[in-house]
Amino acid sequence: MSKHRLAEGAKSWHQNHNFTIRARQNQLLQDYCRRALWRKAVAVLDDSHGSGVPADLATYSLALDACFRGHQSELASSLLAELRQKNFRPDVVVYNSSISACSKAQLWEKAVSLFSELRNSGLQPNVITHNALMGACEKATQWSRALCIYDELPMRRLQPSVRTYAALMGTLTKGQLWMRVVTVLDDMRAGSSPPDLIAYNAAITATEKGSAWGLALHLHTEMLGSSLLPDVVTYSGLMRAHEKGHRWDQALALLDRMRGSGISADTIAMNTCISACASGSQWGHAQRLLDEMERRGTCTKPDAISYTGVMDACARSERWEEVLRLMEDMQRRGIAHDGMAYYTAITAFLAARQRPRALGLMRQIQHRGLDPDGS
Repeated sequence: MSKHRLAEGAKSWHQNHNFTIRARQNQLLQDYCRRALWRKAVAVLDDSHGSGVPADLATYSLALDACFRGHQSELASSLLAELRQKNFRPDVVVYNSSISACSKAQLWEKAVSLFSELRNSGLQPNVITHNALMGACEKATQWSRALCIYDELPMRRLQPSVRTYAALMGTLTKGQLWMRVVTVLDDMRAGSSPPDLIAYNAAITATEKGSAWGLALHLHTEMLGSSLLPDVVTYSGLMRAHEKGHRWDQALALLDRMRGSGISADTIAMNTCISACASGSQWGHAQRLLDEMERRGTCTKPDAISYTGVMDACARSERWEEVLRLMEDMQRRGIAHDGMAYYTAITAFLAARQRPRALGLMRQIQHRGLDPDGS
């Protein structure tokens, strides 16, 4: 009886010991995976072979993630082959994790390859698999492939999640397919995932980029009717819509409303409002917004886009002296003149018959190798 108890105790100790070592290995791998330290992750995997505690499926999965995030797709492929040689069959969780890692590393072609490998192995991809692959397509602006993945879901009797819709809408927005984005929003209304703030923001951004600014404003009204509160992304999109509709006063009103609701305007929001003022030749309002950005410091630090927006407003108002002053201010503050800044200033100087100043800037453009069309 005592021998049996000793054997059971030794077995239990051995199991606990193995569990402790493996937990420590996986904890290290999780850290290396987050930081894409693929060499260290592979070293932990190699050490496990000689530690008497062989790596399990979770250990391999973490090492795979680290390799994909470190853009070591060939090494990751060899680890997958090693898994099979050890009679470990990668499951859907392993593939999902690897495809997600490829998405983060912007390796969309490898993500597609893993998706095909998963299906060819007889495994059934789930919604998480499709979401991960669509995320990879979004980062690579592969909108046609993202649509194909989305269309597969009902054929596989899978219900799209909010994440599915967000990834698809992000891809379609990058592909400037705003009408398809609105269609996806309709799909959400008809399905079990009502549009959330992210979905409405994506639709507002897509429609304003497609110059359907009236629809963007309508979507905002609909969003408020769904008891969703706008954030800084919503307000920035709406300001751009007002800019395209030449409604600079409405853009300023939105800025005040945003602040009144306790949301701080970031540099992007301030730049959008400046651009709206420029579209209405409101150089005074644009200059006041720039002054405010400079006073507020790091949270809304003005950049080249801020200054160029104010310069554009001044140019439209035929105030070339202000344009010259802003160019000098940029230089004094260490903000590099980009192609658009030069283009705006040259246009202002030519319109004011300040030909020598315009020619001087043209020579600077040639010296710096910038594109004179402002790009």
